[in-house]
Amino acid sequence: IFKTLATTLSLLLSHSKNVGVKATFKHRKTLLEIISQQLFKLESFNKNVGFNQEDLYYDYWFENSTLMLSMAHKKGLIKTAISRGHGFDIYDERWTGIGVPFRKFKLENLKKVFIISDFGKNSMVEKSPKELTHKIQLSRLGVQKFGWSETLRKSESLVIVSCSSILDFKQVEKIPSLLKGLSAPVKWIHFGDGPNKHVVESEIESLPSTITVELRGHVDNS
Repeated sequence: IFKTLATTLSLLLSHSKNVGVKATFKHRKTLLEIISQQLFKLESFNKNVGFNQEDLYYDYWFENSTLMLSMAHKKGLIKTAISRGHGFDIYDERWTGIGVPFRKFKLENLKKVFIISDFGKNSMVEKSPKELTHKIQLSRLGVQKFGWSETLRKSESLVIVSCSSILDFKQVEKIPSLLKGLSAPVKWIHFGDGPNKHVVESEIESLPSTITVELRGHVDNS
């Protein structure tokens, strides 16, 4: 931080314009920790891999290495960096008073930020300077539509697969109530575990016999 004092001060100033001087000062330790980690990433990446002006740099989250990439862009080391935005990385309330760290600075130096939901995009636009909101775009998760497979056409039941931790904000316990509205036989498989599993199990008990459920619990990605 002391080696790059000008960068550190400019980041803190940028953040204070977003959340206020008082909040910035109150959370200075956390903010300085984030800055130091990202500066270390910047130095390490530049030394061990090296930046290339022709490459496109992509971060899957708005809070991972986006600050490092933004600093690299500010220093003229790269031309183009983009990121996605999901949940914890774009909502101020997930940061307990601190707000999303350095949102303004990152938006200034990223070419685009692709948010996975309308709600997230609207929230991000609302919290960002107007002159930067054109960089915030909607891009949902998923795959291209390839149509129905022959295997599925011949299957007697539809298989629905979901994958997430079973937490309050994931709302997995709402899936059974949606399945009740289907008249055709359905098999629902869920990968993931969490403290709300008992709520999901309770909701499953009221499902009709045409719907079968498998809760696989936590399964490694591999």
